[in-house]
Amino acid sequence: MLVIDDDQDFVLLMRRLVEDNPLRPCQAIGAFSGQEGLLMLRLHRPDLVFLDLGLPDLAGTEVVEAIRNEPEWRETPIVIVSGQDEMANQQTMRGAVVIEKVGGLTPSEAVRWIQEVADSTLTAPPATPERPATPPR
Repeated sequence: MLVIDDDQDFVLLMRRLVEDNPLRPCQAIGAFSGQEGLLMLRLHRPDLVFLDLGLPDLAGTEVVEAIRNEPEWRETPIVIVSGQDEMANQQTMRGAVVIEKVGGLTPSEAVRWIQEVADSTLTAPPATPERPATPPR
């Protein structure tokens, strides 16, 4: 899993959540900018990307487009993790699922949701034309 966010504390939290998960621990790497994230994709080819839209060098939407335009990354699931203000002005991104909650998420809700998305995404078999992908719980 790759976490791309300029907030180093958030990246560390995400890494700890997935690496310390007793049911399904997995390796997580972090990147603190869009360019660094794209480099990590080239080097590590993660199964899942958590992406903040507000990055210092590239807009998160540019990172999504770069990922979707590369054949070897096209099917990589991307989970947008971003503040309400960043999402307010975004148009729907190709292949994106947006989940919003009025008033935002509490930290415990965010942690639980992120764990469930990571668990279901990393354990789900790949989608095929005969069998569509199973959405997260």
